[in-house]
Amino acid sequence: MTSSSAVELNGIADLADAALAGADLSRAMLRGSHFDRCNLSAANLSRADLTEATLTGANLRKGNLGRATLTRALLSPALNGAPADLREAALDRAILIGADLSNALLAKAVLARADLTDARLPEALLAGVDANQADFTRADMPRVDATGASLMEANLSKAELPGANLAGANLSGAILTGANLTGANLSGAILTGANLTSADLSGASLAGATLRKATLTRTNLAGVDLLGADLTDADLSEASLFGDLQLREDLTGDARQPN
Repeated sequence: MTSSSAVELNGIADLADAALAGADLSRAMLRGSHFDRCNLSAANLSRADLTEATLTGANLRKGNLGRATLTRALLSPALNGAPADLREAALDRAILIGADLSNALLAKAVLARADLTDARLPEALLAGVDANQADFTRADMPRVDATGASLMEANLSKAELPGANLAGANLSGAILTGANLTGANLSGAILTGANLTSADLSGASLAGATLRKATLTRTNLAGVDLLGADLTDADLSEASLFGDLQLREDLTGDARQPN
């Protein structure tokens, strides 16, 4: 189908393996519909209702899903192991509450202000994604690859991010209260003004990271690599600094070295 093709679909549809590249499905009511392994590359699904739809292994590359509703939608790998492909897709302000994006490819996608509360993203590829002001509250994101991602003012409170790769990510003003970042790679990340109260960063790398004015109250920093990190005016009150913590010698501002 061409990009000008408009498709009238309402109700539950079974379009598994269908070729819908460039199709116009904007505002379509597709709750519970099946798009498994479907080719929806460059399709327009803006404002579509895909609540509880299945899109396992679907190709949504460069698709427009802005403001679409994908609550509890299934975007996990297909039975043949192929992941859902949302690279360079527009998902700004999309509702993905409780969605399953396990292993999904989201590199360079736009998730600005999207709601991913309680979403599942284990081992998802988020490299270079624009997720500014997105909501990842309680999201399950172990081993996610978000290198170079923009997560400014994103809400990652109580998110599960063990083993995540956030190297070079911009988390300025992000909320990471109670987040699990054990063993995560945050080397070179920008965390200016970020709130990491009660977060668990044990065994993580923050080498070369910028933590100016960051709040690390009651944060677990046991075994964290902070070599070359900038902790100017950071609040480390009641932080746990036990273990093999590595710090540079010229910390400034309010940052405190362990005794």
